[in-house]
Amino acid sequence: VILLVAKFYLYTIYFVVSVLWAVHSVLAMCNITTFECGKGGKYIDYLRGTEMTDFPFSRSLFGNIKIFIIRDDASQWILNSKVS
Repeated sequence: VILLVAKFYLYTIYFVVSVLWAVHSVLAMCNITTFECGKGGKYIDYLRGTEMTDFPFSRSLFGNIKIFIIRDDASQWILNSKVS
């Protein structure tokens, strides 16, 4: 009985974490935040006039992933520095 309860508990956590990972991966690929996705153009001034499927800050898929991974100047400096 304890093993069954433990499995149910762990599978539930695994499911929730998997859904969160999938949703945030899509958000990273589209270069939008959860706030922008949730509120949309109706409540956010800089998104007025856009539809739900418009991604005004989106670049290409790989460009969005690159922006997501390399956010600031420090990481840009590390990647561009040459080791002698």
